[in-house]
Amino acid sequence: MRQNQWKSQFKVWGKEILFLRYLVLSSLTVVLFNLELIKHLEANEFEDTASLNMYGMPGTIELPSATNLPDGQFSVSSTAFGGTIRVNLSFQIFENVTGAFRYARLPSSTGDHRGYYWDRSFDFHYLAFKERPLFPSVALGARDFIGTGLYSGEYIVATKSIGSRTKISGGLGWGRLAGKNSFDNILGFGSRKIRNIGRGGTFYFDHFFSGNNSPFFSISYKISEKLQFISELSSDSYNHETSSPEGFTRKTDINLGIKYIVDPSLTLVASLVHGDALGLTVNMGINPINSPYNSGTEPAPMPILQEKYRSNQPKLKNEILAESKRLLDLDGIELRTMTLSGGTAEVGVINRQYSNVSQMIGRLVRILSLTTPADVYEFKINVIDFKSNFFLSTIVIKRKDFAKNELKFDGPEQLWETVSIKNSENSIFYADQSSIGELSWSLYPYLETSLFDPHDPIRFTVGAELLAKYKFLPSTSISGSLRQPIAGTLDDIKRGPKAGLPNVRSDFMYYHRDISSNLFINYLTLDQYLKPSSNLYALINIGFLELMHAGVRAEVIWKNNKKPYGFGIDVAQVQKRETDGRFNLKNEHFNTYLASIYYDLQNDWIIKIDGGKYLAGDLGSTISIKKTFNNGWEFGAYATLTDVPFETFGEGSFDKGLTLRAPINWFTGKKSRSYASATIKPITGDGGAKLNLSEENYLYYRVSEYSNKNILDNWTRVFR
Repeated sequence: MRQNQWKSQFKVWGKEILFLRYLVLSSLTVVLFNLELIKHLEANEFEDTASLNMYGMPGTIELPSATNLPDGQFSVSSTAFGGTIRVNLSFQIFENVTGAFRYARLPSSTGDHRGYYWDRSFDFHYLAFKERPLFPSVALGARDFIGTGLYSGEYIVATKSIGSRTKISGGLGWGRLAGKNSFDNILGFGSRKIRNIGRGGTFYFDHFFSGNNSPFFSISYKISEKLQFISELSSDSYNHETSSPEGFTRKTDINLGIKYIVDPSLTLVASLVHGDALGLTVNMGINPINSPYNSGTEPAPMPILQEKYRSNQPKLKNEILAESKRLLDLDGIELRTMTLSGGTAEVGVINRQYSNVSQMIGRLVRILSLTTPADVYEFKINVIDFKSNFFLSTIVIKRKDFAKNELKFDGPEQLWETVSIKNSENSIFYADQSSIGELSWSLYPYLETSLFDPHDPIRFTVGAELLAKYKFLPSTSISGSLRQPIAGTLDDIKRGPKAGLPNVRSDFMYYHRDISSNLFINYLTLDQYLKPSSNLYALINIGFLELMHAGVRAEVIWKNNKKPYGFGIDVAQVQKRETDGRFNLKNEHFNTYLASIYYDLQNDWIIKIDGGKYLAGDLGSTISIKKTFNNGWEFGAYATLTDVPFETFGEGSFDKGLTLRAPINWFTGKKSRSYASATIKPITGDGGAKLNLSEENYLYYRVSEYSNKNILDNWTRVFR
């Protein structure tokens, strides 16, 4: 009998392993964008990524610990045990703050969720005190503080190292973490209310640290540099999981585990959960701060020509222009115009290849020091946006200052004190006729995903995308995208449109169904750029703005590169496109207008607040916050609250999501301005819906690239 039980257990476990493998590979594909890039991660030096528990948060097996990850660390983890599967996305938001988003399948026998239930949840972990010689580290946190509440629980935990091999943790838990051996609340808070798991997405602040609490303990012992043994005394009763036939039997409070560190970015944890269920956890971490190519693989820059070696032999202007253009082209910088007057060489350039704008500036100055006459004492650089032909910023650098600071330890800092940067006072570069009639195109593969469908949590489509752009005038162009799907599962989404609001977004499955095998127009627009003044920028788009909507859109922003803030207005009148992605339109009209405030918090965080009318006619506001790294990585989150009641919005209660943007050069070490991006949305609803445009289509992000702060943040690379 016992033998048959174990055979059945291993049979179930085999199925879980296969499903776990699918989820791990799929989630890593979305996050890393290309699994071929994983080989480049081996060179990274990360701290203990294995300190993540089954919830993707700092901890041991399933319990929390008072630890944290390196600042900026992004982790993907997957867990399978006893019928439960979890995929966690974790991010070290601040030095002491960790956040996580989770998508989980868990056995349940509650209400309408008998069998298996797909659940979304968010966690928060705060390291209040770091460990000292005589005192432990202390942390507190909340699980599932905005979700259905199936994992809802709070904790206070302390962790102390004993020697170099042993760590012990102990704490008190509430909610899920007070299911066993509980006693009256030591904080004196009232009883814990039962949460409604039907809709989710609602904050329950009155639940925090309420109800009974229970103690929990854990110990980890380092057997070797790669191998650790873990033991836990858990207070989680697993009521939902153990009451379901698809779950497991909780035989003991003790969990046992072995942790194996494959390399600094990948760890495995095998565990025996509560004496009955075998568990496997896979943790993979990426830290944007640590690139596989810290210095890049591009060729060394041109030498700086010192004053004593400059030639006084006069050169013709055409010779200077031709030689400068040739050398700059070789270095990925396009020279559009050049004038020599009164000891100043003034140029207009487009940065074609450098994601680090300070490095581009440094390489440009080096080449100009080689090609310009000896009597030129300063370089005036007008940066032109390659897409709009906007003059963005004017940077003035003294030739002598650049040369004398190259070899100094604090050379970049000394040079910065002499540099002048301001918004360009030039309007759009109308005098430049070279771009008229210019046709550019590219052909790339594309990947589109849909996450968290309860019938299939990961759906995707892969195909080929043709991008093209033709310039009628320097400020006027037509651009478009044709896509040909090749394979995928997006055409099999079973969720239908939602009731209560105009279906501006929730009927997206009809579009994926009808374009599943056909060539379609992703977007096709006539774009007109305007620059009324040095701080004011405008854009008008006319045509097929995105897959689902066509019409007219106008955006105006004010941005002074010396100020940490900016303002914008975005207005659109659109009509619904037919689901075949061709030229026909539906008789469904919508309009939207949003006012925006941007503020750079000066600590790598940018906050954006939108307010106004959304596509479905609802009124409200969106708060977005984004952490940016000097190397181009970006992590963000947003939430939209409108006058649409949570009940009308449906599952999830309101629109929210996570954003990720990764520079390709971080993975390859080669010059590139290309990025891969992804938006992770738990729910696609009609409330709070905007036009589906990429970040590059918003003027603020194009203009602010050459702001004083952005250049300063990367200024250490000016001599590289």
